Amino acid sequence: MRYCGLGEIAALRWLALPEHFPTVELDLWVVMPNHVHGIVVLHEDGSARLTDVIGNYKAAVTRAWRRMGGIKIDPERTGGICPARTEADPPRTASMNPAPGPSSHQIPPDPQPIWHRSFHDHIIRNERALNQIRQYILANPARWSADTYYRA
Repeated sequence: MRYCGLGEIAALRWLALPEHFPTVELDLWVVMPNHVHGIVVLHEDGSARLTDVIGNYKAAVTRAWRRMGGIKIDPERTGGICPARTEADPPRTASMNPAPGPSSHQIPPDPQPIWHRSFHDHIIRNERALNQIRQYILANPARWSADTYYRA
């Protein structure tokens, strides 16, 4: 499956989360053209908070994208930029390091952020709920063509 640089970065940074948060496990996930779905398992020791994990993820993706000279994107019209990617599709490279370029303090602020300000979370309380969410994530790429923001 082909996907754009931003989709590749999103996948690589997702896979790198446990390196930055050793008490976090990743379950099923998918990078879609304009959003990401993933199950993050937080261990009960409380050392990782979901807001910190997701904040770190969004910041890492944004920094890497901007270092690569990322194109300006309209978050409402990203259909067709990156086809969906799942955990079954390995990244093209194992490198988790950002592309060479200026340090983040030298990169001018982006007037069009690539992320919404918040994120949607849901506490999974039992195996049945976990399986329902896994099915939703697995089925999501097949539903992309019916998405409001899909562009052929």
